[in-house]
Amino acid sequence: MSARWPVERIEPLILPGQDRSIGDNIQGPSLIRVPDWVDARLGQYYLYFADHKGASIRLAYADALTGPWQIHQSGSLKLSESHCAQTALVPTQAEREMAATGPWA
Repeated sequence: MSARWPVERIEPLILPGQDRSIGDNIQGPSLIRVPDWVDARLGQYYLYFADHKGASIRLAYADALTGPWQIHQSGSLKLSESHCAQTALVPTQAEREMAATGPWA
C-alpha cells in the first residue's frame, strides 16, 4: 500500500530580483513552520537561504507555503557576526592519523 499525497505545482517561493538584498544565486534553503511559542512571529513559515557570494543568511516569511513570501530586510545572520567558517580548520597530526586509519579509510 502506498500513500498518496496531493501534489500542487507552485511557482518558486522566492526569486532573484524579488528584492535587491538577496542576490542572484539563491541557495541552501531551509524551511520551517514557526513554533507557536515564538513571540512576535513574522509569519507561520520561515525560509532561511543565502546567496552564494552573500554576506548574510537571509530570511523570508509567509503565512502559507504557497506565499506570498516577504523578504525580511535585515536578514537573520550576518556572516561577519558569526563564528561560521571565519578561519580555516587545520587538523592536528593525531586527527589526520585517526582519519587515515579509521574503518572508513
